[in-house]
Amino acid sequence: MLVQYGVAAALSGHDHTYERTKPQNGVQYFVSGTGGKLRKGRSRQAQPVFAMGDDQHNSFMALEVSQTEFRYSAISSDGVVIDSGVIKSASAKSNAATEGGNLNFDEAHMRHGRSIDEVKVSPEGKVIK
Repeated sequence: MLVQYGVAAALSGHDHTYERTKPQNGVQYFVSGTGGKLRKGRSRQAQPVFAMGDDQHNSFMALEVSQTEFRYSAISSDGVVIDSGVIKSASAKSNAATEGGNLNFDEAHMRHGRSIDEVKVSPEGKVIK
């Protein structure tokens, strides 16, 4: 269904790791599940389908989506960019999913576990203490 409707990226969570696949029939899959307890040793990066995997850092994804591209960054709780890139749209034509302009953020907040640690990140990817 994702291929049928021209979806370029699919986002999911839960697996307690960060993973990004190589494009599969034009779709790139992301798992962003490192906001809480990590499962170290669970990354499947060694499998040929994966382009990136990280199970060593608590992290979150920052996204910027427009009608022509999808920019992503996986940022660790200490502000290090673990993974980033751009997926370009196959066509510049708008559709119902992208009408209305860009999706932007003012800052991102991350809390992990039951600690009181908090990290804020600006739209430029800089950590705000």
